[in-house]
Amino acid sequence: VECGYLNCPLPYNHMMTMYLENGKLEKIPELIKMLKENTTPDVVAYSLWLTMCQSKNDVETAENVFLEMKKAKLEPNCITYSILASLYIKKELNHKAEVALREMEQRVSRKHRSGYASLISLHANLGNKKEVDRIWKTLKSVFYKLNDEEYNCMIGSLLKLGELEKAEKFYDEWESISPTGDSRIPNLLLGEYIYNNQIQKARNFFDRVVRKGIKPSYTN
Repeated sequence: VECGYLNCPLPYNHMMTMYLENGKLEKIPELIKMLKENTTPDVVAYSLWLTMCQSKNDVETAENVFLEMKKAKLEPNCITYSILASLYIKKELNHKAEVALREMEQRVSRKHRSGYASLISLHANLGNKKEVDRIWKTLKSVFYKLNDEEYNCMIGSLLKLGELEKAEKFYDEWESISPTGDSRIPNLLLGEYIYNNQIQKARNFFDRVVRKGIKPSYTN
């Protein structure tokens, strides 16, 4: 069956995504209204609506959208709770953020692997060092090999938490196992050294990275 405006949320979701990417947040409520007139919003549509609320720092509307989603008997997924947690963190509603993160973690799985990195990053934003360590250990127990994106997230999170020495150890681990030469990862440490005015350490690290065949692309 052809999926058109009158029988499927997909086209509306594509348009909402486009508007979000271009910062045209004012267009989203109008599209939601049109969607409801012609069909029923799905989980993706509600998540995009929540993303609009997050962009506007609008907790009240976000919670109303979430309640509407639940009343529609749609099961929130890890993305739904990630958006809510991020909004709560921005508004310093830490208890609500932690509740959302617990719900999010229950829905993260091998199928939704990127959710682990999101959890690590969000817990780092809350300053939860123990949770960052715990979720990393869980991630390592679930997957035999971790990817650059996950190391990038973990090292960045540790730096955010002021754990430079620990971040350096994770960098050593990444460097020993990854063949990709992903410059984003050394850039994190290079930027931290420069930010802390550790210029000689930055130079030594830069030389080390170049010897490994990686081309740092750090820009201040």
